Order: sequence, then C-alpha cells, then structure tokens
Amino acid sequence: MSQDENITILGNEILAVDMGVPIQNLTDTINITLNKFKFEGTPVCNSWDGEGDMNWTTDGCDTIVDGNNITCQCTHLTFFAILMTPLNETMSTLSTYDLNTLTTLTRVGCGLSMFFLCVVLFMHFLIR
Repeated sequence: MSQDENITILGNEILAVDMGVPIQNLTDTINITLNKFKFEGTPVCNSWDGEGDMNWTTDGCDTIVDGNNITCQCTHLTFFAILMTPLNETMSTLSTYDLNTLTTLTRVGCGLSMFFLCVVLFMHFLIR
C-alpha cells in the first residue's frame, strides 16, 4: 500500500493473532468478521507482519462486504486491520508534501507554545 495514500483504520482497532511462530499458507481461511459497522468509503482488509514501519498489505486477505458487516478471509496470522479509503479521494486527501508542511507547522506552533509557557511560569515564580 502506498504511503502517499491517506487511509483510516476502521474503528481504530488493529487485531493481532500471534501463535509464537509464523503461520501462513493455510488451506482453510481465518475469518475475522466485524458486524454492524457504519462506514463511508471502501473497506479493505490488510495485514502487517509486525516488523518495521506499518507497511500494510492485502496479500493473503480477501474482503467481503455484506451491508454493514465486513469479513476478512486470510490465509495467515499476523496483525489485521480494515483500512478505509475515502469515497471522494480528490476532495478529502492531502498530498505528502502538504501533510509534511502541516506537521512541521504544528510542531513549530506547539514548540513556541511550550517555550512561552515556560517563560510565563518562570516569570510567575520569579515575581512571586
């Protein structure tokens, strides 16, 4: 999955199934069903091997949507999440450049706020 693509984790939940050893290429699929979820967008079942950056992949997982129910059928056990792609990607996504710019501005703003908070506290205790 491209890191430039904006995605949301449905229900803010990541499920993990760990048996202590890698389990893959199962003949019968493991079905993970989330019932009665209201969502807007395209749900896609993804997995992550638990190592390094969260590089989600759809390898070994199929997504079945039935109304408000979503079933992930996977042939391995790892970390699972249902990632949502917004319906109207052109209006609701930010480019990587814009996201990095906003992140930098947020960090600078928070840093300045913390600096002046320290100045105010220092002055308060100094004058007191």
